[in-house]
Amino acid sequence: MKTDPYQWFFPAGVVFGVVGVFFWIAYWAGWMPIYPGLFHSELMIGGFFLTAAAGFLMTAVPRFTGTYTASFIEKLFFLILVLALFAAAFFVKRLFFHVVLLFEIVFLVSFALPRFLKSAFRPAVSFVLAGFGIFSFFVADLIFLAGDFYSISAPWRLFARQLFFYASFYSLVLGIGTQLVPSILGLSRQGIAKLQGPTPLNRPTADKKGTGDFFTYGLFLMASFAVESFFSAFWGKLLRAALVTFVILYYWRIYRRPLAPGLLCWCLWISAWMVLIGGWPLVFDSVRAVHWAHILFVGGLSLMVFSIMTRVTLSHGQHGLVLERRSWGLIGMLGFLMLSLLTRVSAPFVYAYESHLAYAAMMWIFAAVCWSVFFFPKMFKKGI
Repeated sequence: MKTDPYQWFFPAGVVFGVVGVFFWIAYWAGWMPIYPGLFHSELMIGGFFLTAAAGFLMTAVPRFTGTYTASFIEKLFFLILVLALFAAAFFVKRLFFHVVLLFEIVFLVSFALPRFLKSAFRPAVSFVLAGFGIFSFFVADLIFLAGDFYSISAPWRLFARQLFFYASFYSLVLGIGTQLVPSILGLSRQGIAKLQGPTPLNRPTADKKGTGDFFTYGLFLMASFAVESFFSAFWGKLLRAALVTFVILYYWRIYRRPLAPGLLCWCLWISAWMVLIGGWPLVFDSVRAVHWAHILFVGGLSLMVFSIMTRVTLSHGQHGLVLERRSWGLIGMLGFLMLSLLTRVSAPFVYAYESHLAYAAMMWIFAAVCWSVFFFPKMFKKGI
């Protein structure tokens, strides 16, 4: 039976996420002697987020471009890389993790670029930002690899971490989300749209300057991380928060309630607000920035990833979208993720700090289990 890439890599991404947050439970229980901060953060972004994003991109890019679908060899090769990255996540020395991650990034570029060059359709203008996201992963990983062999100055280490954890996230979310989120919510100028709606190259478009606009946004986004790392943390974060706020309000129009029905739309709408809001506390409270950042990573990234995986699973599996309106899988996922977010953000303000990290991790795992138990069977069984 022919399978799509999302059927391979959405489950793998969820497994990465569960293991990535379980590190905090293991540390709290005394099973892990090493503080898991680096293991957790790298696994959530390089594992959970990138693997789920790869499943989406390898499924969607052929449809967006009107070209050939992912071959079995391509899916198998990337799966081998994913398994290697999973094994590398447990190594104390991070060299192997960074090497495998570099191969993943190069593979995704080699997968997408030829298809875009042969595209029968005009790519969405916002996809320029997705290119910045892959570029951020690439540059960050090269700096990480250099740091595995040589001494890297503190500003360059900070720059690499900001590119890896924030620039990649913001760029991919804004690049892909600008095309998908307003359409799914019914807030785009075209109203409620399907997941894929590419424009033929021979059809004129009214937005000829759009690509240049989003390229400029990408440059400003990258500049914000350079400013933060080498000049002023405050001004870099302020520039970034303002830019993200503008793009989401102007293009996503989430100041309006979702017009499309269903719980999934509310999940996406909430996650969009979390992405918008999440950058602002970092501007004014640098001491607790790592804690406030989980508004982005739990309320924004995690909720948005599970929501997009839901839409892809139901639409490509021909299940219809009625399960988006109300299902216990979505209810459980949303409820436990919100509990995880509240528990994690409140951790620095309570006495039992490490316990709170473990409780937040448990809530995230419960959210993933609720979603997986309900949607995994639908991922591998076509609807009627």
